[in-house]
Amino acid sequence: MNKLKNKKKPLQKRSPALTSEPYKKRNPTIRSEPELMNKPLEKSIGFERDKVRQLIEIYYDVQDVRIRTFNRLRQVGQVKGVNAERLKTLEKEIRDYILHEIKYLAVYQKFLSLIKGIGPILAGGLLSYFNPYEAEHASSFWRYAGLHVVNGKAPRREHGKKISYNPKAKVLCWKISDSFIKQRTPFYRDIYDKAKNKENEKLGNPLENPENCPYYKECLQKLKKKAQKLGRERKPTPCKLHIHYRAMRKMAKRFLADFWVAWRRLEGLTVTEPYAIAILGHGLEENQRLFSFLSLSAPQSGSKLNHDIPKG
Repeated sequence: MNKLKNKKKPLQKRSPALTSEPYKKRNPTIRSEPELMNKPLEKSIGFERDKVRQLIEIYYDVQDVRIRTFNRLRQVGQVKGVNAERLKTLEKEIRDYILHEIKYLAVYQKFLSLIKGIGPILAGGLLSYFNPYEAEHASSFWRYAGLHVVNGKAPRREHGKKISYNPKAKVLCWKISDSFIKQRTPFYRDIYDKAKNKENEKLGNPLENPENCPYYKECLQKLKKKAQKLGRERKPTPCKLHIHYRAMRKMAKRFLADFWVAWRRLEGLTVTEPYAIAILGHGLEENQRLFSFLSLSAPQSGSKLNHDIPKG
């Protein structure tokens, strides 16, 4: 009798939970979903900005930990049973999820995905930090990213005062500019090179004559104090970096203006004439690339773009 009581019953398969939808396997692979391949282009109204923004911040945190961990393990040497490659796998999973969230948005397919140097992470950052429905002009994107001008100068942090821009959006724009320079992105890298030469001439060639740089005295005092504190020789003044940052800033502002125009047009919103044409007087040939992205025909010389211009 005891043997019969202790006899184990055969295991039975669990029945799937009762739901209104057919049963699906857990964690389906995103790339193997055939039903999503022919999904139509979407607008960004229902886009989960907060979720993607948080994932991007987590991605950069994981990337930072991975780099520091790899550097320390390189000093220690190979350790049996320790595999830091899992952090790379986590990065890839986050990147794949973000791509899955944005790849059917019209602005990603028709603009961002076609620009060399912008991948899913940078594109996801742009789509999550900026909002075309809250920006009536391209300058709104500049102000949000800290690329506007206050009393003729770029805004800086001041002790005890709140900043008027998003510092994370500003960092994102600098990362995009750095990517454009390294990848030699067509059109935008040309803007950087031209701006760099122009700034060098404007400041009186400070690369050869550092005294002509408007920040020369300020940088000289900082470098002298730092050299005395560390007990070493003073480094040369970073006039080359000043020119580099100014050129990067100009390139980033032009990209944000084009991004604003493209996004607003694809969302069906009214837009003003691109800043580079309406204010700076740039030729339309510089915008041929933008029009080709949007499958639009460029207007004739001297005519305005074919869209409504809001009053005020």
